[in-house]
Amino acid sequence: MGKKSVKENKNIYQICREQQELTREAAADLMQYISDDRIEKIESQNLINIRNIIRNLTPPEIENSDLRNLLNEYSCSITKSSGIKCTFFAEDDIDFKRFNNFQKLNIFRIIQEAVNNSIKHADATEINLLVRKKSSSSQTLIFFISDDGQGFNSSRQKFSGTEDLLAQSTHLGLAGMNNRAQLINAKLDIYSDEDCGTEIRFEI
Repeated sequence: MGKKSVKENKNIYQICREQQELTREAAADLMQYISDDRIEKIESQNLINIRNIIRNLTPPEIENSDLRNLLNEYSCSITKSSGIKCTFFAEDDIDFKRFNNFQKLNIFRIIQEAVNNSIKHADATEINLLVRKKSSSSQTLIFFISDDGQGFNSSRQKFSGTEDLLAQSTHLGLAGMNNRAQLINAKLDIYSDEDCGTEIRFEI
C-alpha cells in the first residue's frame, strides 16, 4: 500500500481518536502510513502541550489558600502522619499575599520535597520550617527547612558547598528543588553535616 497524503493521514488519525477506537495495534498500523516528519511534529506538539499543562496546573488548595496558613497546616499534618515533630514559624508582619499562584506552588513544592527528604532519608526527630525577612527593611524573604538528622556529608562522601552537592548528588530530589527555585528566581543553598543535620534555605 502506497503512502497516503499528510492531510489524509491527519483525517484518519482524528477519526480514530474521536471514535476512541485507536488501540495500540491500530496505532502501530496507522504509523506505517504517516511520514517521519509528521510523527516528529506530532511528538513536538505533544511535548509543548504537556509542558503547558504542567505550567498551568495549580492544586486548588494552593491557589485558594494563604501561604502562611497552608504551611502551618502542612507542618501539623506532617507531625500527625509521620510522628516527627514539625513546627512552622513566621513573624506576623511577613506578607505572604504578595506571591502569585505560580510562586506559591513552587515554594510549597520545594518545602515539601525538603521535608520528605528529612523524613525518608535523614532519620530526623525534628523538622523546623521558618520564614523571616532578610532584613527589617527588605521585602526579600528567606525560607528555612532544617532537621536534626543525618546530613549529606559523611566519611564516604564530602561536599564543599551547595554547587558541589548539586553537581555530585544523584538522589533526594535536590536537582528538582534547585530547578523550582530557579523558576521563581530564588537562590537555593544547602548546609549539611553528618552530625548536625541539614538546613535548606532559599531567598525570594
